Amino acid sequence: MTLKRLLLALDYLHTEANVIHTDLKTDNVMLSLEETTMLADFADKEIRHPILRKSIDGTRTIYQSRQFRRPLRGEARIGKTHNSGPFTWDLFEGRHLFGNIFDDEGNYDPFKHLASMVALIGPPLPDFIQRSETMGQCFDRNGIWTAHEDAVMPWDSLESLEMRLSDCEKESFLRFLRSMLKWLPEERMTARQLLDDPWLL
Repeated sequence: MTLKRLLLALDYLHTEANVIHTDLKTDNVMLSLEETTMLADFADKEIRHPILRKSIDGTRTIYQSRQFRRPLRGEARIGKTHNSGPFTWDLFEGRHLFGNIFDDEGNYDPFKHLASMVALIGPPLPDFIQRSETMGQCFDRNGIWTAHEDAVMPWDSLESLEMRLSDCEKESFLRFLRSMLKWLPEERMTARQLLDDPWLL
């Protein structure tokens, strides 16, 4: 039910408000709220001190995020991790899809993150590599991983990581997930299309 509500909210943001959330992860979604004064405080701060924003070509606006204050009583439950695929995994499985993305000192390692993505969704298409300013550091022009010294390619697969479901349920969930785990954004299912997926029905 939570996922359906989130997809409905995303569909509204995309189709009605023309807003694209560029950092969709469970850390950025409030799942419950006991103290409703937090919302009033948030709105009041926005009125008195609007967040920074940048207009792009007069057609789009990028807004900086504003932090919520901690609740005075009760709790605000915000989930714990780019697109809706990893978010869905994290929500359903209760753990991060791309969990092994830190070096031995606990610092984020973009090479390990990218290697994990390739292991789970396959190499990027040459078109994606050509669009990126940085992907040439990790791939040749055909999408072959070349950053062996920076990160070892893990042997994980979605099938091996998903352990809660079996048979048809597992197959259906992984098909649903793969419809979002695409390198090219235009190939990903929209929130509206996801709402019609048989796995959610």
